[in-house]
Amino acid sequence: MPDDKSGFELVRGVVDRMSRTGGPAFLIKVGNKLRVGIPPRCDPPLLDLHRGYDPIEWEIYEFARMRGMVSYAEVRRYIMEILGWLMDEGYLKDLVKVMVGRGNLEPLGSELYRSGRVLEPFK
Repeated sequence: MPDDKSGFELVRGVVDRMSRTGGPAFLIKVGNKLRVGIPPRCDPPLLDLHRGYDPIEWEIYEFARMRGMVSYAEVRRYIMEILGWLMDEGYLKDLVKVMVGRGNLEPLGSELYRSGRVLEPFK
């Protein structure tokens, strides 16, 4: 790496990206819980690990179940901004459509959902 302004800017860019809540994240197993890769200025919550279930689907389902009714914007904020698990909104939209198709989320209008059928474990 060059020892000049361009090297400094490169390092600053990496640190900025790592410190954003929506930056690169991965799941770390801590006991029986999953923890998101920790950005320097953030402390994401520890979440229960439910073996046999997709952790993102589980969190979306539980989020809807605990709140009673959620909008897509609330789900997006929770999964992408608070937890930092996804960076691709297209994947989240597709996942919500799949969950609606399976009956795990019931649509209440165009962008509102409530929990439906309980998630089934992987086979």
